[in-house]
Amino acid sequence: MRSKLLISLLMAGTVVGCASNPPPPPPMAAAPAPMPAPAPMMGPVDGAYRGTAELAADAPRSCRKMTKMQTVRVRNNSFVMNGVKMTINPDGSLTGSGKRASMMSGTASATGLDVTSMQGKCSYRYTLNKA
Repeated sequence: MRSKLLISLLMAGTVVGCASNPPPPPPMAAAPAPMPAPAPMMGPVDGAYRGTAELAADAPRSCRKMTKMQTVRVRNNSFVMNGVKMTINPDGSLTGSGKRASMMSGTASATGLDVTSMQGKCSYRYTLNKA
């Protein structure tokens, strides 16, 4: 009889002990990915830039070569080139908008501007150095 009572008490204790354990906590959500480091800020770019344009090698014969020296003045990270207002973004890329059909893009640094211009079928690359 004692053994039955002992077994009953052990079983009851096991059931009560298991019942009192709280359920496991829900899994934690994964931590969000860290934000990428911001693009480095460029040095000062305001000032005058001078250089020439080179006609693309695959341009049609109808495109004329540029022989005139090109000069632009950068103020507050913007300048006008060939009637297109260009903006220098914090990462050094150039974006432009204008009334002419030309499309312009490029990069800027504290020492120079590298601009590609598409005017119809003609493509020009301007390399301008800080004066």
